[in-house]
Amino acid sequence: GRKRLVGVVMGGGVWLGGVAVALGALWLMVRRHGLRLGLVANAFFVFIPLSHAIGRIGCLLGGCCWGRPTDLPWAVTYTDPAAQRLNGTPLGVPLHPTALYEAGLETGNFLLGLALWRRGAPDGAIVAMWMGLYGTERFLLEFLRGDPRGGIGPLSTSQWLSLGLLAIALGWVVRYRRGVLAAARATGLR
Repeated sequence: GRKRLVGVVMGGGVWLGGVAVALGALWLMVRRHGLRLGLVANAFFVFIPLSHAIGRIGCLLGGCCWGRPTDLPWAVTYTDPAAQRLNGTPLGVPLHPTALYEAGLETGNFLLGLALWRRGAPDGAIVAMWMGLYGTERFLLEFLRGDPRGGIGPLSTSQWLSLGLLAIALGWVVRYRRGVLAAARATGLR
């Protein structure tokens, strides 16, 4: 109820929900101004992973999005009662630094997206790349997370959303490949 809502707001909200809202706003802006959706989305999604990586560093510092207990040498141990009070973070327990893992992966996604942008990636390619990579990364990272996130059946809500991202990315690849093959046939190259 209200207590959980306050915890979500104080903890920063939900990343994948923010992506869904941002995509809806992007679509409305593109339609209103008659822009090419794939090109505008590529421009946004070069930098979305970088902003997400920076946000995850904030998660690490604030104690939210913590991982399961571990005995790995790079485990993080929270000791500040504010982290427990605001986010429910376990204190005095070595945990996987899942926010740091995600920050590193998203930094890699940013660098790859930037390289694709510089090479003139086709409309939507950078978005599809991010959806495929982030969907895979987040699906797997969820197995290491220890914070309560809710779930549907055997998977967390974020894992279901990640599978949706993967499906969209694969759909883009199939559609793009069909378009390339059709263009090749039309020009007699295939």
